[in-house]
Amino acid sequence: LEISRGAVMSENIMIRLVERGVPRHIAHKKLVELTREAEREGVDFKEILLKDDLVRKHLDSEEIDHLLKPESYLGSYRELIDRTIRYAKDILNRC
Repeated sequence: LEISRGAVMSENIMIRLVERGVPRHIAHKKLVELTREAEREGVDFKEILLKDDLVRKHLDSEEIDHLLKPESYLGSYRELIDRTIRYAKDILNRC
C-alpha cells in the first residue's frame, strides 16, 4: 500500500463510481489516468482523487478515505459466491 501510495485501491474507487452512475468504461479510464498521474507526480493517490472533478462529484473526502482502506474492499466476493451457489444448484438439479 505504501509503495503504491494508495493506488492499489483504485478498483474500489472505480466500483463505487460505477455504483453512483458513472459508466464503467469511463470510471476505468479515469482511474487509470489518475493512478498514472499520482505516480508521475510522486504524490499520494488520495491527493489526486481529491483534485479530480469527476471523483469529487460522486465521492466526498470521508468516503474516499474509507474506500482507500484495504479492509473496506473484498473484491468481487459477492459475485463469486452467487456464481458458485448457482453452479452448485444447477449441478444438484441434474442429479
